[in-house]
Amino acid sequence: MKYPYGFPPEYQDAVEVALAKAELKFRKATENLGRHQPGFGRPHGTQWDEQAFLAIESVFLDFASQCLLGGVERDAPVGEINWKVDEFIPLIIDHVYFNLMPKDERSSDWNGFQKTAEERVRSHEGFETHLETERFS
Repeated sequence: MKYPYGFPPEYQDAVEVALAKAELKFRKATENLGRHQPGFGRPHGTQWDEQAFLAIESVFLDFASQCLLGGVERDAPVGEINWKVDEFIPLIIDHVYFNLMPKDERSSDWNGFQKTAEERVRSHEGFETHLETERFS
C-alpha cells in the first residue's frame, strides 16, 4: 500500500491491518456475486462497486484515525493532518479498484467511480467525526 509522503511508518501497521480486514470482508461479500458476461451491459452502482466503496471507506477511516493519533502524539499542525488525509483518499481508491476488483467487474467510468468513492468517504459519518475531533484536538 502506498502512503502519503511523511506518513510515519509506525502508524502504517494499523492501516495495513485495516486493509487486510477490508480485503477479507470484500472477498467474502463478493464470492457469490455474479460476474460480468461479455455482451451484457451492467448498470453503474452494482454490488461489486458497492463492496469496493465499503472497503475504501473502512480503510480510509482507519487511516484518518492513525493520522489523528500521529498528529496528537507528534503535536502536528491540523493542516498537516488534513494534507495527509486528502493525499490518502486517491491512493486507497486506486488500491481497491485496481487490486481488489476483478478487471471485468470494474466500472467502465473510472472518473465516475473515483468521484463517487471520494464523495462517499467525505460524506461518511465517521469522516465527519474525524473532522470534528481534528478541530478540537
